[in-house]
Amino acid sequence: MSNKYVGLGFSLKVNSTVVAGVRSISHTEASGTAVDITVWDDLSTSDHFMRKAGGLVDPGSLSLNLAYDPADAQHKVLQGLLASGSSATFVIVYPTTTILETFSGIVGAIGREMPFGELVTATVRIDKSGVPGFAP
Repeated sequence: MSNKYVGLGFSLKVNSTVVAGVRSISHTEASGTAVDITVWDDLSTSDHFMRKAGGLVDPGSLSLNLAYDPADAQHKVLQGLLASGSSATFVIVYPTTTILETFSGIVGAIGREMPFGELVTATVRIDKSGVPGFAP
């Protein structure tokens, strides 16, 4: 079986340009909702169980950990997307394959950490919108 990957060689693009300094990429789960569709006609004296149907699916979010560079053009693009609330196209590129995960998203948060004597990093949360990057 050759479908195993080590977290080396992955890249993330925003609007077709690779984001520099990516240290890790984490997805939250896409999750569906259940909608109560029970009506009185469904119930009897021996059946008191709710009826449910699948509702909308929340595509989740993506979290990036970056080696932060305030002068980097793509890091500035991410900050601009947060400030504007604009949607962008993101692509995760798998190493040594033609596998791509493409999705739309909105930058929802950016935080920076500047620990004494260590690498300055940023955490970026991208809230996905629409299909979460994998084919349903």
